[in-house]
Amino acid sequence: MARRGEEVERLPKKVHIHRIEVLALRSPDVEIAVDCGPGTYVRSLAADLGQLLGCGAHLSQLRRTRSGPFTLDQALGWDECELAAREGRLAAQLIRPELALGFPVVELGDEAANRVRHGGDISPGAGPALAPGTRVSALEPGGRLLAILELRAHRRLRPLRVLGGDS
Repeated sequence: MARRGEEVERLPKKVHIHRIEVLALRSPDVEIAVDCGPGTYVRSLAADLGQLLGCGAHLSQLRRTRSGPFTLDQALGWDECELAAREGRLAAQLIRPELALGFPVVELGDEAANRVRHGGDISPGAGPALAPGTRVSALEPGGRLLAILELRAHRRLRPLRVLGGDS
């Protein structure tokens, strides 16, 4: 909408800015690095900084260098992806879903995997102590992600999302 020249109402929102660092100052341009929490709209941050400084400000460039646990140095360019696909190596370049989610991981035996496939809850077993509400990635025998489970107050892991699996 803003690119079409339409006014966009931006309601105030609480965000977390962990770090702002001035990298370069070439008047009238300032290059900054921002380490912020999710939901931060960096374009609004630039406008707010300009308003505080009394000079106005906007972004001329934006480059995301990290999103959650993923960093820019882990990214592949388009040409690298095409080459990996032609050589049959693309799947090896992908981040496993359970790593991408960042949840603790539980490996299920055949019986527990079958129960989860059908929506049943299971015991968390003898793994690390988890707080109620903790979500975990459940791997079926063979190592594929089967489900996202949540530890309930009664100390049972209940499926939130069953992603697949045969049987």
